[in-house]
Amino acid sequence: VISALLFLGLIALIYAKQEQTVQQILTYTNQHYQGRIELDGSHISPFANFPDISIDLEGVRIYETKDRSQQPIVDVQDAFLGFDIWHILSGDYQLHSILLKEGYVKFIQHQDASFNIVQALVPTDTASIEDEESEPFQLNIENIQLENVDIHKVNEATAIDLDFFVNDAKAKLRLSGAHTY
Repeated sequence: VISALLFLGLIALIYAKQEQTVQQILTYTNQHYQGRIELDGSHISPFANFPDISIDLEGVRIYETKDRSQQPIVDVQDAFLGFDIWHILSGDYQLHSILLKEGYVKFIQHQDASFNIVQALVPTDTASIEDEESEPFQLNIENIQLENVDIHKVNEATAIDLDFFVNDAKAKLRLSGAHTY
């Protein structure tokens, strides 16, 4: 009974602060990265990516730059960002899972071999990059899931254009410094 009350209290606390937290993260991201992220809304979705507790970002659009005339490179109805509840209790807010539903992702490999999604996530402040070089960036997403997502990949140098629809796919991603696993 006590653990159930603690769990419900934690859910209530996360629910009460999630909208403010999402807006703060969105504002920070749009100020400090080359790209732009827009979303229609968000809410806690405790069972969408169970056993993780998820924040459902609704109507997510990611743009390569801040140019308002561009088409989004990511446009999905729902992006569930999952966090391990026990890690949150210990103060670790590491993203644990991602579920993208209903939409598309358009990867463009530019002439210089860079990718649009990577360009969108490049910090605008190069001084922060230098500070972060002393400690390599790490990311470990245990569960990435796509449901009804159209993937479009264009290589500008070779003019190869691939398009495929993913009904249901799962993957993992681990980044440590310059290494991707």
